[in-house]
Amino acid sequence: MRNKYLELLEKFLIEPNFWCSEEYFQKSDLKEVDSWGTIGIFDEKNLVFPPVHIDKGILWTEYFPNEIWADFVGFNSDSRDSSYKFLDYEYLYDPNDFSEMIGKKWMVFRKNSRKFPSRLGKELFYHSDNLEGYEDKILVLFIDWLSHMDEDTTIHDDKVMKEFLLYGENRKILVDEKGELYGLNVWDENYLYVNFRYSLCGNYSFLNEYMRRLFYLDMIPKGKLVNDGGVLDNPKLKFFKDKLNPIRIREVKSWERKGR
Repeated sequence: MRNKYLELLEKFLIEPNFWCSEEYFQKSDLKEVDSWGTIGIFDEKNLVFPPVHIDKGILWTEYFPNEIWADFVGFNSDSRDSSYKFLDYEYLYDPNDFSEMIGKKWMVFRKNSRKFPSRLGKELFYHSDNLEGYEDKILVLFIDWLSHMDEDTTIHDDKVMKEFLLYGENRKILVDEKGELYGLNVWDENYLYVNFRYSLCGNYSFLNEYMRRLFYLDMIPKGKLVNDGGVLDNPKLKFFKDKLNPIRIREVKSWERKGR
């Protein structure tokens, strides 16, 4: 059964943020609450997104708590007593841009995204067949990936990430002819965007760039833009995403309403 909240986003042409998909709701244990025809999405105790009325669209009413974790494009509070704070960025990309990568702005990524396979010197396969047998290899790759992260890097929603990596509905792996696993891309969708959830890569130079391009080229036939999420307070990740020539960067905000 389709999620009512997501249906209402489509009905009112509300632009979903990065966390809006049926699969993400399920893996994050987000709950849908109907209060007098106004639908809200909650985690264990907090309102996650702006509530949506079945006939009127986005509302922020007295029936719901006074905080919203992540807003949507164009959201404005209906209360003078509300305030907001920065949560994260949200990067949008056009998969078609990754096909030809024309122009000076693509020069660095164009070169780097083609270096890994030639340096590795092996035949590579990017596929989604029979991934049920790769759980152990994915876990080993995940542990190796974690071991090479900066000490001050925080992993957000690690349990959700593990669920997507091991059991995600949309996954593709990069392997060689012997089945050695080099990388894993994971995504989901809503009515408007593909959400690029994770790109898990082995510790090889330029593999990250190669995996990114494989993903974006694979998304071209869908005819959707890709929401690649934010940067999670990681300056290196922000620098990397900025170099991929996003078509839009949005500031996602958390809201608080006082006086009620």
